[in-house]
Amino acid sequence: MLMKCVTIYQPWAWLWLHGPKRVENRGWRLAHRGPLAIHAGRRQDKWMRGFYDDPVLHELVPECPPPAGLRYGAIIGVVDIVDCVLL
Repeated sequence: MLMKCVTIYQPWAWLWLHGPKRVENRGWRLAHRGPLAIHAGRRQDKWMRGFYDDPVLHELVPECPPPAGLRYGAIIGVVDIVDCVLL
């Protein structure tokens, strides 16, 4: 059986799998419902590089590992898509 997959840059992928991030913002509608594999991209999101240096941002999700503690370029887990809202 094939499983659908989406690539998400770190640390967003980790945050999706561990609960703090429960919503994904995309410019396209996802018709898929059910299991979806999360692939951590090979690089870190440029916007999030300052996340680890900003104590206010990092305090929101203190359990998020530092960049060296995250996996890159691999399937790191599966989430269950239950809905998609087009904004």
